[in-house]
Amino acid sequence: MRVEKLDKSRYKHFLDRAERFLKSAENAYESRFWDVCVSMSIHAAIAAADALNVKVLGVRSTSPRHEDTLALFIKTYPNDVSLHQNAKRLENILSGKSAAEYGSRTLDEDDAESTLRDAHRFVGFVGERLAK
Repeated sequence: MRVEKLDKSRYKHFLDRAERFLKSAENAYESRFWDVCVSMSIHAAIAAADALNVKVLGVRSTSPRHEDTLALFIKTYPNDVSLHQNAKRLENILSGKSAAEYGSRTLDEDDAESTLRDAHRFVGFVGERLAK
């Protein structure tokens, strides 16, 4: 797995990025741009995972495989049940990346709503964890 070592204080950059992506996802949802909403929600979740990975581990994945970001996320608090629940949420969010950005299927309001909801929950969880 390729990683970038970062000063742990840099987590704030990634959390801010996650919040900006989430706001963009909300704007896209309001504009009925379902595929953009899903894409921005996915990017928000990845940035939030990066924030926790940097704060706890001092690294973030630079691999093109988003599963590596998930693997690092699980390592932050390996014995925490709520973290594992949110890792599953992240995995679900990431599973829509190919469809949103490269797929031939047109995404609809249900896709956007569920991905945005999960991204909100995931970013919220990470924000709470970082505040501790």
